Amino acid sequence: MSLPMKVVHIVRRWGPVGGMEKYVFELASAQVTLGLDVIIVCDQIHADSHGITIKSVPRCKDRPRWLGMLQFRKAVSKLVREEGYSAQPNVIIHSHERSADHHVTTFHGPPMAGIKQRKRFWWTSPRLWTWLKLEALELSAPQVRAVVPNSLAIAQQLRDFYPNSDGLISSTIGWPGVDDVAPCSN
Repeated sequence: MSLPMKVVHIVRRWGPVGGMEKYVFELASAQVTLGLDVIIVCDQIHADSHGITIKSVPRCKDRPRWLGMLQFRKAVSKLVREEGYSAQPNVIIHSHERSADHHVTTFHGPPMAGIKQRKRFWWTSPRLWTWLKLEALELSAPQVRAVVPNSLAIAQQLRDFYPNSDGLISSTIGWPGVDDVAPCSN
């Protein structure tokens, strides 16, 4: 007997409260409709569960954002270990944040690595240093199986800035809003 497939989504805010969050909300809802067991790991809840298991971690700092990312990443890693998600063969961990334990990650915006070309002395900023380190780890951790960009431009930027991850970058775009028809490229 095979185990039912579980998808664990990592997102700070659960609910359709922003572009990325709406994408996760609709994707998770569609996955439940398909019969998958869906789990959300978040630090803020802005919607009902709709048949989805919600695992909340302690609320992390909103500002400065880079410190909040570090706190959230640490809290998520702790929960993933405690729940044993990484050890379960029927679990896919899909991150929408700068996490450490994902199999799939979706890039909802341009990679921060472009800052190296736009800002002199970027390496003197703890904020930029942290953000770039987390971004690189998000793409190159050994357990990562796929990177899903949500636009063709983001896909190309990821390939340009992270050529070692090119084989993981999906050529299929994760269009925002699973209930919308993907636009034609005319």
